[in-house]
Amino acid sequence: MATATMVDVKAANPGWFRRGNKRFFGDRQYKIINYRGKAWLAQETSGWSDMGGGPKSYHWKLRPIAPDLTMGQVVDKEFMDLEDCREWVKEQDTSGKPVREPKTSPRTGVPKHSWGRLAHQGAGGFLNPPGHPEHEWSVQSVYGDTSSMSLSYAAEHSGDPEAKAAARAKLAGWKPLPLSDPQVQDWIHQVLGYFKGMYVGMDKGMQQSWAVSDLRNMPDADPVLNQDIHAGVHLIRAYYPGFKPTQYDFQVAYWGRKPTRALAVVPQAREAGPPRLTR
Repeated sequence: MATATMVDVKAANPGWFRRGNKRFFGDRQYKIINYRGKAWLAQETSGWSDMGGGPKSYHWKLRPIAPDLTMGQVVDKEFMDLEDCREWVKEQDTSGKPVREPKTSPRTGVPKHSWGRLAHQGAGGFLNPPGHPEHEWSVQSVYGDTSSMSLSYAAEHSGDPEAKAAARAKLAGWKPLPLSDPQVQDWIHQVLGYFKGMYVGMDKGMQQSWAVSDLRNMPDADPVLNQDIHAGVHLIRAYYPGFKPTQYDFQVAYWGRKPTRALAVVPQAREAGPPRLTR
């Protein structure tokens, strides 16, 4: 079969692509994948995922397209994205010849179940600053669903050299927003709120530890005077090394729903110390 196009497929199946059908089935977009004489329709769909009050989520489905451009039965598998669809189609090589990796591939000797790739799906790092790539990217297994890793974990521990390099490149390419950016300032106050009263602790070997399970809760400690051992400040400085919190930062810190009533700063003389807050 010659290379199929979306125009040809829609012309051969006018009823299939009606707007009402698209809305009913929850489809968002369609793509044609041509590979070694065969064509496939990839459809991004929600598939009634929001039935029963659940949140709507999208995935991809595949259908083979016959030589006469009619639709085949949907493949019994869900795909994360279009690249995932393409990889699966390649695995169904119609020529009868196995798809071989180049001899120079860094994956030589790495079992396929360990292969990973970047996926536009966030994982881990919920306390990372705004714009951090882990909010939107992760490393997922190429074949099946054998692994799912955050970029940071994959950059250090992935058994696939290509996935490890891709994760490191994605992290290295991130440029943090300025410390003065309103989004960053709000993030700072949330981190300080999340770690309110929490300070560095000791592990079982009596070594200093920033692990959450080892932190000490000291609600009466002055967070400004003890900022160098404050868990929230420690995390923020991992991304903004020059960060120096003020009393105001700790007073407006929150976690969860942002306070709806704004705090007004009362101007004071410089020698009077940090601003006093009133409601």
